[in-house]
Amino acid sequence: IQGEIMYTLTLKKGEEKRILTHPWVYANEVAKIEGKDAQGSVAKVVAFDGRFVGYGFINHKSKIIVRIVSRDETPIDRDFFLSRIKKAKEYRENLGYGDNYRVVFGESDKLPGLIVDKYADHLSVQFLTLGMDVRKDMIVSVLKELFEPKCIYERSDVSVREKEGLEQVKGALYGELNPDLTITENGIKMKIDVANGQKTGYFLDQKENRDNLKYYVKGKTVLDCFCNQGGFSLNAAKHGAKDVTAV
Repeated sequence: IQGEIMYTLTLKKGEEKRILTHPWVYANEVAKIEGKDAQGSVAKVVAFDGRFVGYGFINHKSKIIVRIVSRDETPIDRDFFLSRIKKAKEYRENLGYGDNYRVVFGESDKLPGLIVDKYADHLSVQFLTLGMDVRKDMIVSVLKELFEPKCIYERSDVSVREKEGLEQVKGALYGELNPDLTITENGIKMKIDVANGQKTGYFLDQKENRDNLKYYVKGKTVLDCFCNQGGFSLNAAKHGAKDVTAV
C-alpha cells in the first residue's frame, strides 16, 4: 500500500518490544536496511523475524532513524493527515477547548515532530523533523481546510531541527500575522506574540495550572519569577491575591 520502492528496516532481536509502545527507532537498534528512497520518505519497520512493526519517516542524519506514524497498512497521504489532525481537534473540543489550545502535540497525537497551537483565529506551527518538514505544504493545506485560519505562522526556530539536518526557520506560511493578536484564557485577555514569544508564542499547556492558583492565592502576597507573559501573575490577581510581583 505504501508503494513498492521504500526503505525496509529490520530490527535487532528483541528491539521491537520497546518500539511497539514507543514511536522512535534508534539507528543502533537496526540490524539491516534494505531498499532505497528519499530521506524523509515512508519506511517500513519489521522485527528480526519479519513481523510488521509499523511505517514511519526515515532520516539517516538523525540518531532517531525512523519515527513511527502508523501501526497498520493505512497510506501515509493527505487523507491520513486530515484524519489524524481532525481527530486531535475534535478530542480537544470535546474537552471544552475553543479559543486557544494545543491542537497537535507531536507523539501524543501520533504525529511525531509536528506541533500545532491555536490562538484564536491564528495557528502557530513547528515542523521539528525531516519527515514532517517535507510534508509542510500538505499539512498547511489540511490546517486551512479544518480551521479556516487567518494566519498560519511557522516557529521552527529551534535547535532540535539541526539534529535532523534542517535549518531554523520562522515566518508566515499562510495569511498575515496580526500583531495585536489576543486570546481569552480563564476569562483573562492575553496579547500573544506568536512571532517572538517563547516556543510557539505562549505556554498553552499551563492553562489549568494557572487557573488552579485560585486554591492558594487569596489574600496572599505572590512573587512570580521568570513570568513569561504574566499568565500566572494575572490569574493570581484575578483570584484575590493582595499583591502580585511579576519578574
